[in-house]
Amino acid sequence: MRKRVLSTLLALTMVFALVPASLTAQAAEVKEINIFGIGDFGGALDDSGKPTGNPGGARVVGAMKALTAEAANPIVVTGGTIYTGSAISETNHGKPVNEMLKAMGVQYASVGNHDFDWSNIDTRDEVFNTWQTEGGFTFLNANVYYTQGDKAGQRVFTPYATQTVDGVKIGFFGVIGEDNMSAISALNTEGIEFRPATEAGIEMAKLLRSEEKCDVVIALAHVASVQDAPYDLDATVNGGIGPFIEAVNAACKEAGVKGLDGVMGSQTTAPCLAVIDGTAVVKAQNYGRFIDQLNIKVEGDKVTVTPSLHPLTQITMKDGEETVSLFGTDETTRESQPEDAAFKAVYDEYNDILTILMDAPRGTADAHFSYAEGEDRFNYQKWYLRQNWYYVNEVYGEPIVAYFQNTGGIRNIGETVVEPGDELALRLLYTVAPFDNYIVTMDMTGKDIKTLLAGESQYGKYTSLMQYGLDVTYAAGEFEANGEVESVKLNGQELEDEAVYHIACNTFLYPGPGDSMDFSAGQNAKNINVINRNAVLGALLHQSAAVKDDAFAVTYDTATVGAVTVPTYNAKATVTFADSEQALSVGRNEVKVTVTSPYTDPYATPAEVSNDCTVAVIREYADQDVIPADVVDAVTPLTVKGIFQGNDEGKFNAGDTLTMDQMSVILARACGADLTNVDTTLVHGEVADWAAPSVAWLIENIWPDMCEPEYDEAGNITGYGAYLGFAVYGAEGLTNELAALAQYLGAEIDAAALVESAGLEPNANITRGQVAVILAQLLDA
Repeated sequence: MRKRVLSTLLALTMVFALVPASLTAQAAEVKEINIFGIGDFGGALDDSGKPTGNPGGARVVGAMKALTAEAANPIVVTGGTIYTGSAISETNHGKPVNEMLKAMGVQYASVGNHDFDWSNIDTRDEVFNTWQTEGGFTFLNANVYYTQGDKAGQRVFTPYATQTVDGVKIGFFGVIGEDNMSAISALNTEGIEFRPATEAGIEMAKLLRSEEKCDVVIALAHVASVQDAPYDLDATVNGGIGPFIEAVNAACKEAGVKGLDGVMGSQTTAPCLAVIDGTAVVKAQNYGRFIDQLNIKVEGDKVTVTPSLHPLTQITMKDGEETVSLFGTDETTRESQPEDAAFKAVYDEYNDILTILMDAPRGTADAHFSYAEGEDRFNYQKWYLRQNWYYVNEVYGEPIVAYFQNTGGIRNIGETVVEPGDELALRLLYTVAPFDNYIVTMDMTGKDIKTLLAGESQYGKYTSLMQYGLDVTYAAGEFEANGEVESVKLNGQELEDEAVYHIACNTFLYPGPGDSMDFSAGQNAKNINVINRNAVLGALLHQSAAVKDDAFAVTYDTATVGAVTVPTYNAKATVTFADSEQALSVGRNEVKVTVTSPYTDPYATPAEVSNDCTVAVIREYADQDVIPADVVDAVTPLTVKGIFQGNDEGKFNAGDTLTMDQMSVILARACGADLTNVDTTLVHGEVADWAAPSVAWLIENIWPDMCEPEYDEAGNITGYGAYLGFAVYGAEGLTNELAALAQYLGAEIDAAALVESAGLEPNANITRGQVAVILAQLLDA
């Protein structure tokens, strides 16, 4: 490959003659006008500090001021997608970007797709008008129209502007490629439409030439222009910009007027420098890494246009094993471009406030991930999806089975590596999700879900459409989306084609950009008005104030719940007991607590994050340590269920024998008996008052022949025979009683084997420990 080192070519020129009708053919003094601009700034006010990184707003302002100070008759413009893409701009709704545009003296701006991210049908006019007022410029666009309301059919923006500089009249107009509409959330495009850019370009160029009598016509075009390195005039330009220019010029020629003199481009991220159909085209790289220029000289009836690029950052490319600098070095770009002191002071003021907001911990990570190729990036994307899924389910409280998002909404986090337990800050979340996408919930059939996944399954390791919640099996591939879909399961069960499932996705996907990511089949769609980034924040905060689900044990010596240490997901969380003076009973206690996160929510008032919940505290027996090992595993779950509650001293006493009364109470509890309003009048004999309801319930529901009935002369039952409640319960007849108990509970057991497993001998008395072993098996505790 032929080396092309362009670091010394900071101004690549092209010269061609244009003959506007309004200028005379007489020789005259040379009149010079210079148009400077940046493109796709994306809120990149931060200086990345790297030779190949973003120069930062203060350096862009400094470079622009230096260029315009030396140039004759400078005019400053900017391409679209100006605001969204950085934390400092997002959190201030573009105000610091407007400060930068004003400091540079920007007069006109094209409209980009991401400029619609922060407005909807109700707020659109207010947002764009505020930006124009604060920034001191005018948005120019000729092909975006209202479709609803009183303004239906009218343009949303000012279509063109003219100004006369040193006797030369210049016309500017703006367009956006209609394909950009698919890259905007449907929420943000409601009530407007993008008409064909070419048609608008033809109308504007002809109007500016014929009616406005402009000598020079410049298009500010947010239309794709793709040019590969090394970005010189010989390189081919792909994308929509070429057909756009050719169509406009052809229509103007047919109308007998000159077409476009130049195009200041934006939309795609790489720089561009070209001549297309006699029209100079220049486009700066995104994030302020370049300033582009159209130098216009008018000498009598001759117009000369010189496009050039001024790098503020270094661009390199590989030439075999060698890295070649295409534009600039550290010395000729960043180091030679001083920061503008006045704007740097403005930036610092915003950034000082932002730093507190952005860098304070907001939660902890529970997984390892980074942006490195392979499983790390896969884990990173899944982590992000899982947080959105968690938010909708656990915080918003609307059960969904899966969350979907396009991969383009999960951005590069650079060299950041996250480990479980690492504290996470908003700065990372804004890097992950710089653009505002909201969450939409909807119903969708299993068939439609499978169609979506199958349509996006051929994109290599990282599919354009990702999901969390469903188990998707592919025919091949180390990770997801590296082969054809074989199955889609939810909780181990294949999705049914006709069944309806509740899912969620980001607003970019609904109703969808088309092609294979079409969510228009979703029914009952609802925008929950929560930005994805804030959903991740909410999920982290919620988890940081949550307790672990498992019940936990405390010793018998614990006198009050206030002394209990509750295990939480975050060791820094604090727990307050709502009933801290309540004494603990042996067994399971439902205790109300408030768990307070160590992290605050910067977007909420009050900012403190807490969850009120009920935790299960199990108080152990006073003799817990001496309960035999073969018995304790049965005793603990039965105690949690409330079947065993210990004696007055809080002891289990595994070796003690059970009386008939005690056994009856335990068995009634095992059956979940409702003893409310139980009739105890038919219970006769030596039965304690505290046991009588349990005895009566068992006689009626389990063992109607437990006591022999007594009859009157007419044969009516008048009562039951004596029930010796003080007697010790023996093994005789236990097999039959367990069989009856199992039948009531719907359990399939071998009663004889169950008795044998407890080591009971015929006619032997039954101990508390033996009953625990038997019941644990019967109840599968």
